[in-house]
Amino acid sequence: MRLIAVVLGTPAGQTRFDEARAMLEYGFANVQLVTPIAQGQALDDMTVPVRLGGRDEVSVLSGGTCSLLERRGEKNALSLEAALVEKVNAPVYAGDVLGEIRVKRGDEVVAVVPAVAGEDVQLPGMVDALIRIRDHFM
Repeated sequence: MRLIAVVLGTPAGQTRFDEARAMLEYGFANVQLVTPIAQGQALDDMTVPVRLGGRDEVSVLSGGTCSLLERRGEKNALSLEAALVEKVNAPVYAGDVLGEIRVKRGDEVVAVVPAVAGEDVQLPGMVDALIRIRDHFM
């Protein structure tokens, strides 16, 4: 965590230094940097159904990192909410956007990061397609 203090309107350099030091000490003592979600982090075994793919579903990962400042000692009131597409057509490639992850403080959305596919899902080969057709009708 980096903090910057700016002091204007004081005639003496020592006064500016003392005021800046007091602000920085206050900031480091009372604020902390929290990361509710990091890039590549899986979303609690969330998946999105894949239509006509070599697999039936694709895992969902965070496509970005979110870092926020919180007051020290306060109970962490941040929560995550995912808004994903209902299903996706194959082929799906790792990193394709499947929706968004909302970071909320109470009912307020404070940040949004993309939700992305965790791996590739290709179209099935000829044999796989025939097996699926057979299984679907039996």
